[in-house]
Amino acid sequence: MKNTYLITLLVICSILVGCGPVYQTSYLFKPPTTENGRNCANRCLSKQQECYHQCQNITAQCESRKEVANLAEALVESWKKSSLSTDKPHNPSATRYRSHQTDCQKDEQKCMSRCDSIHRLCHENCGGVVIREVTCIRNCDKI
Repeated sequence: MKNTYLITLLVICSILVGCGPVYQTSYLFKPPTTENGRNCANRCLSKQQECYHQCQNITAQCESRKEVANLAEALVESWKKSSLSTDKPHNPSATRYRSHQTDCQKDEQKCMSRCDSIHRLCHENCGGVVIREVTCIRNCDKI
């Protein structure tokens, strides 16, 4: 009885949380007033693009590691099912390959977000202004 009450409460809470307002954050960049500041801000943009490129490379490497891990896991499972596996002194475990099963796309989003944060700071350090705007984009009547 207690478990049913807890499960019902959890379901209701998750429904209420999912119905709350959704916000989007955007940034407005005002350029520095000096020529040196504008040149500096342009270098910030170049660095941001380099950072994005690194994130994409890291994601590609992550995806490759996942493919290799999946192949290794399939080979181990196939080997275990074969009649040869009983003759072998070593019995490998497929679970060791699962450590590479990360969410590469989520990691890429985090990486890109760091690039954006660094760019905003760089822009401000060059004398520019960054204005943060938070806008409700869904379920705004719940505020």
